[in-house]
Amino acid sequence: GALLTLRLANTNWSLVDAWCADGPKRSPDARLQELEQLPSALVDSFIALHNRAWSDQPHAAHAGEPLTLAQRREQERSYQRLGWRWITLVACEPDGRLVGLTDVLFEPAQREIVRQNFTGVLPSHRGRGLAKWLKASMLHLVRHRFPTALQLTTSNSDVNGPMRAINRRLGFGSPIQHRTYRFELAQLRAAVECSAASRWSPARVGPATSE
Repeated sequence: GALLTLRLANTNWSLVDAWCADGPKRSPDARLQELEQLPSALVDSFIALHNRAWSDQPHAAHAGEPLTLAQRREQERSYQRLGWRWITLVACEPDGRLVGLTDVLFEPAQREIVRQNFTGVLPSHRGRGLAKWLKASMLHLVRHRFPTALQLTTSNSDVNGPMRAINRRLGFGSPIQHRTYRFELAQLRAAVECSAASRWSPARVGPATSE
């Protein structure tokens, strides 16, 4: 994967405006809604959307456990205690079903940086410009809500072609390559213990000497 950076001063704002205008045309029944505290009325739809979109990523085999309401509430409380702002934009259908989302995190201690986290759209609603609409609208929100922010950072899987294309067109660049590893805890513990035992085995200790 890669860590990407978008300097807001270098953003293609004409393209951002075009995507914001095109989104409602291609998805006329959808509307965007801003969330910080997840409303109880949207809990079931949000959890279903998040887990479906999250599991559909190219690295789904390493995506971890599905999100639960308890985890979401704990994240909200943790960020509130820290004074961080966690903002989510969701795309809603007329029946209240959520079909797309994107979220950002702002830490006051790092006033120049906003972190773009997860963006996802249900498979049934892809190809309608929803991801572009969500990301473009979030960029406008970041610019107006966090005037001290100079750049947006995000991570992108090497094999997530559609999202890489969107980020590239917006102006994300300066990739820093990184790798993500996933271990079963029991296997990791056994490997560490085996390595430690091998390193400190008596057979590896040289004979005693005297001065």
